[in-house]
Amino acid sequence: KQTKRRISHLSENKAGSLTPSRIAKLMEIDFQWNPGRQEEYEDAWNVMFQELTIFQQTYNSTKVPKLGSKDDQNDPPFRRLNEWVKTQQAQYKRLKRNQTTAL
Repeated sequence: KQTKRRISHLSENKAGSLTPSRIAKLMEIDFQWNPGRQEEYEDAWNVMFQELTIFQQTYNSTKVPKLGSKDDQNDPPFRRLNEWVKTQQAQYKRLKRNQTTAL
C-alpha cells in the first residue's frame, strides 16, 4: 500500500507533490537526491586522522590503547581515537572482502 501511495503521490498535482515534471526540473539542476552529510563526515574523518598522526608521532605507533592510565578519572584519553581506529580497521577488512564499506 505504501508503494502505491508513493506512486500515486507522484502523479497527483498538489502543491507539495513530486510530479514527473518537477522531478525533471530538479534533475536539470543536478539536485542531490541523497546528499547525506558527506562534508561533515569528511571533516570529522580528517580531524580523527590528524589525532592519529599526532599520536603516531608522539608514541611511534598507531596501536591506540583502549584504556588510559589508572589516573584517568572518567573518560580514557584515547577512547575516541581507539574506537575510530577500530572502525577504520573493520572497514578495511570489509573492503578486502569486497563488501560495502564507508571507506
